[in-house]
Amino acid sequence: MVWQYPDFKGYYLAPPLVDGDRLYVTGSSVFCFDLNTGNLLWEKPIEGGVDGSLVAHNDILVVQAGQVGMCGLNKYTGTQVWYNKDTDANTWELILFDGIVYCTSSGYGRLYAVNAETGLPSGKNNRPTGKTPKPAMRLSPVRAWLSTRSAGCCTRRTSIM
Repeated sequence: MVWQYPDFKGYYLAPPLVDGDRLYVTGSSVFCFDLNTGNLLWEKPIEGGVDGSLVAHNDILVVQAGQVGMCGLNKYTGTQVWYNKDTDANTWELILFDGIVYCTSSGYGRLYAVNAETGLPSGKNNRPTGKTPKPAMRLSPVRAWLSTRSAGCCTRRTSIM
């Protein structure tokens, strides 16, 4: 074993994210460790805990905070940069593509698309999708695939139908 962190508090919800020499782990907080030494660099408590995966874009770490919203943290300090209360998703997976974070809500039947830098909606939010399973979406450079009760597909340049 290279290192371990004996005082981890929280619960595990998603795979850890490695970004450069940092390791991000979720639970009731987001924890940032130095990947080489195991030193805890910062911890940021998240209201409602972290629901699903993390994504990193430039200096921002995007976190879905349970069903209370999405937030962007400075990935070096843990300081909250933005908060979007309108992403009431219950999702396992955030997907980053071209600076936009996508997620679906399993209970509310919506697709959310949020600018990773600003937290502002990309203009494609709240498309009704029907109840979606987890994980429900895959993106490629050309197409976005969304699984719902009435499965749909769209090109990246049009909205999800």
